[in-house]
Amino acid sequence: SSSLKQASKASNVNSSILGMAVPFAAGSIGSIIGCCASFFLIKFHDIEATAILAGCLCASYIGGTVNFFAAANILIPMFNCNHTGGGGISSLFGSLAAADLVVMAIYFSLLSFASKSTILQS
Repeated sequence: SSSLKQASKASNVNSSILGMAVPFAAGSIGSIIGCCASFFLIKFHDIEATAILAGCLCASYIGGTVNFFAAANILIPMFNCNHTGGGGISSLFGSLAAADLVVMAIYFSLLSFASKSTILQS
């Protein structure tokens, strides 16, 4: 009887993981496609900076702000974009990080208000 309960719990855990993994994978793939599309549609004069910033935003959409900074730590040295003369990547990076935080705060606030809405709950 106890092994049957354990098997039932394991089955519930597996179905819960699958229920979260599939939408997460779909959202991640959508984020990657969206960032790639925006990279090709909106180009700054510095293609390397555009690639780094698009990669950082994509990482942020998939895993949060921590991934934004982790991706920047990896991508900036890879592309040798440590120049700071005239603003460079560092000023773009700081501005984009701030904008990302503000937009995500607004997004989560809207989600919070929407979850309390009686119109959306019915």
